[in-house]
Amino acid sequence: KKIPQKKIVVVIPSYNNHQWYQKNLDSVLYQEYDNFHVVYIDDNSPDKTGVLVEKHLASHPKKEKVSLI
Repeated sequence: KKIPQKKIVVVIPSYNNHQWYQKNLDSVLYQEYDNFHVVYIDDNSPDKTGVLVEKHLASHPKKEKVSLI
């Protein structure tokens, strides 16, 4: 019997995360659990993490599951 999935929100705070943003974000996006939304918060990183995340998500098949702040 399949148990219904409850909606969850994953919050990822980030600052100067240019080396790990893709692994960090994809580790959530490629889980088997599907009923989630990610709020990725870039704290104005001078290493352009927010720009890199935006570019990564532009062509990502699950981009609709992420809000970038």
